[in-house]
Amino acid sequence: MPKPEPDRPGEPVHPEETKSVSDRPEETVSYRVVEPVRKPVSDRPGDSDSGGGQKRGKPLNVKLIGGVAAAVVVLVVLFAMMSGPGKVTDRPYTMTDGNSDTYSGLYTGEWDKKNERPNGTGTFVMEDDGGTYEGEWVDGVAEGQGTYTSVEGNGFVYEGEFKNNERSGEGTMTWETEDGKIGTYEGEFKNNERSGNGVVTWTKDGEVTCSYEGEFADDWINGYGIYTWNGQGFQTYEGEVENGKMNGQGTLTYADGSVYEGEFVNGQKNGEGRYTKTDGGVVIENWDHGSKIEKLILENGTYTGTVADGKPEG
Repeated sequence: MPKPEPDRPGEPVHPEETKSVSDRPEETVSYRVVEPVRKPVSDRPGDSDSGGGQKRGKPLNVKLIGGVAAAVVVLVVLFAMMSGPGKVTDRPYTMTDGNSDTYSGLYTGEWDKKNERPNGTGTFVMEDDGGTYEGEWVDGVAEGQGTYTSVEGNGFVYEGEFKNNERSGEGTMTWETEDGKIGTYEGEFKNNERSGNGVVTWTKDGEVTCSYEGEFADDWINGYGIYTWNGQGFQTYEGEVENGKMNGQGTLTYADGSVYEGEFVNGQKNGEGRYTKTDGGVVIENWDHGSKIEKLILENGTYTGTVADGKPEG
């Protein structure tokens, strides 16, 4: 057991108890050593070891922990700089859409350094006049809100939601028609196609000439909806449509208020229909692919069939 150190504050040395043994034949000494009373470590202001001088305990631990923490921070920063997000300019990149079609071009924007792909927001200019996409990216694909602009000369622009490099969700598409009108579609998209419910309008010199609101499928007007024309002999059509034309059962309302209800084929009246005049009178009509079937009284009898200029056809 080491000798108690009398200079330690809080550790007083207790006197030893001895007995006189002069009356015994042999000189013996009996004694009892009392252990020093030590205060808790937290109460020792100095706490130096018996080796003389090296302090230990809390101050040393704080320095060690601080050094380790600093080293960890440095490593984290270095890792983030090497593998975290960054930005690139005109970086060659090739992306693949949901149909396995690939598009190569130059990318500028936020970049995932670790996986070498776009991640965040950026602009992708495609080669061979493929157009430009500007918007959000997730793990190397166009995903989220973005804008695609074509450079083919028809003014095609799509602005809205993307999923896996394709138009999917809500969006707006504009383009120029061959006769100089501007078409605009607002509605649902799926797998790069207009699909679901939407509204399409055609304008000429800033004035709406025609509009359709209803169902879309296979990237065009298919299903059930309402057409509205401006400045033509008929004003609205409500009913079934196929490939943008009246097809099936529908109701055609003319500008003067008269109404025709019946079947349509490829955009034309066909079969039997009911025509209601503005005065309330009702006429049952028959049509053959846009040609009205009428009954004529002739000198040699009667004729029932299509008529042109008051004369039988065929």
